[in-house]
Amino acid sequence: MNVNLPQFDYYNITTDGAALGRDANTRTIENNYTNIAYVLAKNKFRSKKHRVMNNFGVEIKPLSWLTNYTKLSFDYITLDEFFRQDAKHGDGRGVLGRVSNQAANTMAWVAQNYININKTFSGNTFNATVGLEALNSENNSFVASGTNVAAPFFQQQNVITGSYVTQLSSGSYGEGPGLFSYFGRLNYDFKGKYFLMASFRRDGLSKFAKDRRFANFPGASIGWRVFGEDFFTQSGLGKLFSEFKIRASWARVGNPNIPGGNFPFTNLYGVAPYGAISGISFAQSGNPILQWETNEKLNVGLDFGLWRDRVTVVFDWFKNKNNDLVIGVPYPPSLGIPNNQIYQNVGDMENKGIEFGLNVAVVRNKDFTFDLGFNYTHQKNKILSLPEGNDIIISNGTGNYTVLRVGESFNSIYGYEFAGVNSSNGNPVYRKADGTLLMGNITNSTYYAISDLNSPVLGAQGSLVGADRKILGNTLPTYFGGLTAALRFKQFTLDMLFRYSGGNKIMNITRQETLLNQGFMNNGREILDRWQKPGDVTNVPRLWYNRDNFTNLNQQASSRFVEDGSFIRFDNLAIGYDVSQELLGRLFKTTVKSFRFYISGQNLFVITDYTGIDPDNIDIRGLDYNTIPQARTISFGASIGF
Repeated sequence: MNVNLPQFDYYNITTDGAALGRDANTRTIENNYTNIAYVLAKNKFRSKKHRVMNNFGVEIKPLSWLTNYTKLSFDYITLDEFFRQDAKHGDGRGVLGRVSNQAANTMAWVAQNYININKTFSGNTFNATVGLEALNSENNSFVASGTNVAAPFFQQQNVITGSYVTQLSSGSYGEGPGLFSYFGRLNYDFKGKYFLMASFRRDGLSKFAKDRRFANFPGASIGWRVFGEDFFTQSGLGKLFSEFKIRASWARVGNPNIPGGNFPFTNLYGVAPYGAISGISFAQSGNPILQWETNEKLNVGLDFGLWRDRVTVVFDWFKNKNNDLVIGVPYPPSLGIPNNQIYQNVGDMENKGIEFGLNVAVVRNKDFTFDLGFNYTHQKNKILSLPEGNDIIISNGTGNYTVLRVGESFNSIYGYEFAGVNSSNGNPVYRKADGTLLMGNITNSTYYAISDLNSPVLGAQGSLVGADRKILGNTLPTYFGGLTAALRFKQFTLDMLFRYSGGNKIMNITRQETLLNQGFMNNGREILDRWQKPGDVTNVPRLWYNRDNFTNLNQQASSRFVEDGSFIRFDNLAIGYDVSQELLGRLFKTTVKSFRFYISGQNLFVITDYTGIDPDNIDIRGLDYNTIPQARTISFGASIGF
């Protein structure tokens, strides 16, 4: 017997496909909420990428100590994408179905030519390099799409001519940024005890105006291998230490990856159709005096080994100063500046701290070795200067959550201090800049002063203002590092890597605006802890339909949603087995030289108190807004050498 069921019965969708069905509920799902199961089953996205990479080099050696290298490399990528959106439900419903193809091409190239000199005499070793380098890229893309598709049959593999009513197309073209550099380096070594290095680069970047395009970046380092001195090796220390070296370095480098696209220095115009009439409009306000953002790096270090390098230690103190930071400085909308910002060199920033590395050969014998490695970095970030010392509040697209402030860490979370929930009425309470308490009455979306956190008595009306905001935490980790373990037993190998990071805060916007929304939508389990009756002690205010913007302070930072971003991740595990040469000889004679089996796993688990999906995949702004977690990968295979 054949039973024909309506298409939507499987997915609990309204008869017109607008949203999830109400089922036994008395009202439709809030905000036309779609059924993601239907979208995943009916929509389609396909992406194909082809990539060709090639390196070409010529080496000419006229003298034993003189070599000329010429290198050319290119990277060519083509992209072919197709997607369809079903007309019945989801994103394609409003346009009666959508189909689209996109093609894109990217070509990047790098050309280098340099001369290397290597000369040794009477314990002196010189190595010098001079050369030049150029790189650039070009990309283009176009999209063909259509809406109001005749039938799903025409949405299977490609855009089909005549199968849709509304024809749409778009395209883009871009070049650069281009970089042209001159460089030189000199290394000097005397008897393996005294080391000197000096370097110089002159880089030109197309992101800057012609008169500010080039900048000079010098560097130098020195080292003293104390272990090579007779007085050290002949003393008692020579029996304990197997290596001892002191070193220091300084350099100034430029940052080519500044924000603002490929041409932040100039005014740009873009297309702006007015109805059926083509036109152009002001698209970017450029800054012709924009210049390189630089980083001065100072480092002092110590390397030593103990007991024939069974234990090796690396210790560094560093201080990095970023000068002339390039930031999009906000301007009032009334000025008519595109995107309300202009990129400027606005201030200086400093990172300083220590790095420590320890490697221990725990066991070393013929059939079994076991090595442990540990590294730790502690850093402190601080903004040293801004124009006139004023704060710069950063707009992050969905709201204003971070600030640049002299004396604070870069992109510090900036918002209101949440004091808790009033147990007498379930309303959220905040602490103002002067320390007084202000309760948000969800009933009428009005703020009132209260004497203490749980007071039922309302005082005078008030408001949360910009001056009540405070620094709620830094978004950059203050410490991070890793732990490695390597075990070898006959033909078996096992390698592990654990990574850790901490000292930073994350603004969990996903929790604020999605998991604790107060519309008729899915919520996180935290909503079960909400206030429900007088006397309830909780940090989740009471529910009031469609008042979550007021209750949760959406699009603003609140300490209620600022969480610790510390974690420990089991990052990698690899197990392998090498078939012995004896067995290979019996099985394959001399045909196979090596045979190895392996299985490996990446991102196996994370230990953290963070309630979001992945504290390790948050961008530099420290904002988690529906962040995509890192993939867990399990792979296995074999490698054969002939």
